[in-house]
Amino acid sequence: MKLSFNKLVAAASLLAVGAAHAVISPVLTINEGQTVTYAGWTVSNARGSGTLVFDTTLKNALNLAGIQMSAIAPATLTAPLNTKGQYTSISAASKVTSGSGIFNTDTQILQVVGVSSVGGATMTAISDDGATNYGGFLSIQNIGADLPTRTIYADVTGGNGVAAKRLAMWTFCDTCLTGQTAFPAVVGTTTSVNSVSGLTITADAFEYFATALGLSDFGKSSMAGIKTYGVFNTTISMDVAKAVPEPSTYALMGLGLVGIAAVARRRAA
Repeated sequence: MKLSFNKLVAAASLLAVGAAHAVISPVLTINEGQTVTYAGWTVSNARGSGTLVFDTTLKNALNLAGIQMSAIAPATLTAPLNTKGQYTSISAASKVTSGSGIFNTDTQILQVVGVSSVGGATMTAISDDGATNYGGFLSIQNIGADLPTRTIYADVTGGNGVAAKRLAMWTFCDTCLTGQTAFPAVVGTTTSVNSVSGLTITADAFEYFATALGLSDFGKSSMAGIKTYGVFNTTISMDVAKAVPEPSTYALMGLGLVGIAAVARRRAA
């Protein structure tokens, strides 16, 4: 069967439409200083901050146990003391070094699914307090939020023979996340400001806390009474631009134009 030039062009158009059908990308992670290119867009220069604000009930439990706080660089710790030497508030601010998202080529929407930070804080328990049996320490750093699973992860190191590991520290409810997480692909700077509240400790993290800090039964009971551990606030910005086609892409485009021109010449002859 002989196809006319117009039918060839129509067929090519249908193929192009089919090729442009919506595709959901794999999880794309943009690290500090890295550029990621996908579906004609580039995302680069991830930067921002993350701050873990301790809940009042957690702060009170730390004061009760006489636990001392210190920062793990590059994080900074804000923990003022009252006249009795007790913390009036506690927060640890760190640098956000990466963000993750998935991209829908049909809607041109980037959905943020995660954010990671560096630095953290160390809790040190003394052994002559009723809340601890023999003292210990617990370091929490490199906190990351996984939004689809509603989980906050961290690298933890503890005393009393507890091994270092990446641990699911806290979970949060569906309505505990506030702020925009979906962004249209637009040239310029995209900024995501989010707050995750109602951090509830996982069973594994509870046991890790208790062992690493050497908590007594009284200390464990006090810790079990903590309903929420605080709020994790994040701000992350990324630069978005149109990708420059690779030389090979231009070559393929050129071949396509040559092919169409050849068909046109044959038709004219």
